[in-house]
Amino acid sequence: MPKNLLLTTPKPTRLKILVIGPLQCGKSSFVNKLNGKQKLQPAPTLGVDAVTIDTVVNQKEFKLTFFDTSGDSIYKEVRSEFYNDLAVLVVCFDLSSKQSYLEVQQFVDEFQQSGSFDAAVMLVGCKADKQKVGDAEFNVLTSRLKAKSFKVGPDSTNDAEILSTIVQLAKSK
Repeated sequence: MPKNLLLTTPKPTRLKILVIGPLQCGKSSFVNKLNGKQKLQPAPTLGVDAVTIDTVVNQKEFKLTFFDTSGDSIYKEVRSEFYNDLAVLVVCFDLSSKQSYLEVQQFVDEFQQSGSFDAAVMLVGCKADKQKVGDAEFNVLTSRLKAKSFKVGPDSTNDAEILSTIVQLAKSK
């Protein structure tokens, strides 16, 4: 193989994505769905799970590594280890639970108190098929976080759009 051919194949751009939010709000289901490995009942996350998803946006290859964190308070220190050098912070909550909606701010505060302010933010309302949190509340939270936002559920078809938006957010920060 000619040497110059090796030089023309660029390596994929790697992006670090942190997924945070309340306990059992749908973070793992969201990441699994993006990865094409949707599970009916994913096991609770213990600490952090890492999932790498290869995607192409505008004819450029990307490796998105999602760090799916547990929402359990006993893992607060573990979550904090992943707050630096992020491309995108994905904040999830359960659209079927007002309590989950109310708890989102504590996760955002935890992140901001770490001093990591350079990540772009995406808000994801999970369990859209069982939505009880109103659209107005969802939009208020989106505005407050200055975030791009999506609603997802088991039948949502916006996975490619979400991955593309994550790449665009990372490039804009």
